[in-house]
Amino acid sequence: MTWTYDSFPVPDGSLDLRGDNSPPLETARLVLAGLNATAEQAAFYGPVAGEQPLREAVGRMLGLSAAQVVITAGGSEALHLALLCAADPGDTVIAPRPGFPGFDQLAVLAGLHVDHYDVPGPIPGVGHGQVRVICSPHNPTGVLVGRQDVRPGGGWTIWDVSHSAPLITSHPGAPATERDIVVFSLSKLLRLPGIRIGCLASPSAALIKAVEAVKTHMSMSASQLSQQVALGVLTSPTIQAELGARKHQVDSHRLRLQTAVSRSTALRCVEADAGTHLLISAEREADAGATLRAAGIIGLPGVVFGTDQSTVRLCTAQPAVVIDAAAHILEQQ
Repeated sequence: MTWTYDSFPVPDGSLDLRGDNSPPLETARLVLAGLNATAEQAAFYGPVAGEQPLREAVGRMLGLSAAQVVITAGGSEALHLALLCAADPGDTVIAPRPGFPGFDQLAVLAGLHVDHYDVPGPIPGVGHGQVRVICSPHNPTGVLVGRQDVRPGGGWTIWDVSHSAPLITSHPGAPATERDIVVFSLSKLLRLPGIRIGCLASPSAALIKAVEAVKTHMSMSASQLSQQVALGVLTSPTIQAELGARKHQVDSHRLRLQTAVSRSTALRCVEADAGTHLLISAEREADAGATLRAAGIIGLPGVVFGTDQSTVRLCTAQPAVVIDAAAHILEQQ
């Protein structure tokens, strides 16, 4: 079953913590205001692997060459391509639970068998004929997984780092081995999810070649206009400082809500290390989602992420006034 935000409407007067409602970056506003776009950019396909300047910029983030980077039509296409090219039909994908629903859905579309591991919990090893998916920071818990937490193996590991808050000079998700694939939504990291620009990166030349071949029959190429916007924001002299300030704010908001939950007598949450999400549950096996709905906070229920219906994910990427109001409500539960 698939879900959208409209599946969980927000009543008048309630706080919407279903997803990222933070304002766009000022750098993006400036880039879009000065965009010198042409009709030709929308009239033709671009290179299948993406525009060279953008691939080079992403490569610098990850410590890779442009040839090791493919620009995709959103983060979900990057994930889909990784699954299609790292596994054969009938192979096993080991995915986190709870987890982003697209992990299971795209794996099934690729004809793969899905097993799960619990988060928080140890990361399983991966053998030949297996693909392991690691989401770090994890959606929906905010748990951070480092290289030191992962046992090597003969299979592939797909690292989804879409919920990190990178500084341009040092992205935490750089692939470390030939069997690593990194996928993420660049547009989401730049607070521009509507332009639908994702990235797939790997040191494996064979994997990148396969990805380009498959992508030819999917999106062909990501929008040249969207790539121009992403490149303009990514290479702006103001973006590094602005992303640093956003990371500080995101961390502060997450800690504020975690602290509020710790003061509640009815609620608890998984201790988040990073990212923009908290997974809330209730004491004494009560329904956290129902409790928060009655109190005026709307998140996404755990069923979306393959876990208990009574849990709820809150997104902490919100304006400060919303975080303040939500913290006050949480403390009173």
